Amino acid sequence: MNRCLHTISASAGDDSREAALEVCREECEQNDGKSCAVLGGAYRFGRNVEKDIMQSVKYYEKACELNTSRTMACTELGTIYYLGRRPDSKGVGIEADPVKAKEYFKKSCEFENVGKDLAREYYRKLELLGY
Repeated sequence: MNRCLHTISASAGDDSREAALEVCREECEQNDGKSCAVLGGAYRFGRNVEKDIMQSVKYYEKACELNTSRTMACTELGTIYYLGRRPDSKGVGIEADPVKAKEYFKKSCEFENVGKDLAREYYRKLELLGY
């Protein structure tokens, strides 16, 4: 598993990008958390695909649930819900939800993943704000 990272890094043209995304989707479906996190980032930032916050959340949630310690999926979800996302050109956005954000930051800290320091900082801020 995890041909996703290599394939997506090497993709150049539209056809190879789509093929790389398909490799990532297949690996994510096989519960490879890194591939799910790569897809979450791709959709969040529009890397090789059109930005789509709902797809981003879907893939980050799966990566977070898989407890993938080498990704920042839980932390990324926390920041998405901490800050919220304005509606895009299709009218799709995410309302800020400090309670949900805090849950994802807590998970990140529990998993001891690479985003735990940032997650811990935001978790403490939310605690001080009474969430």
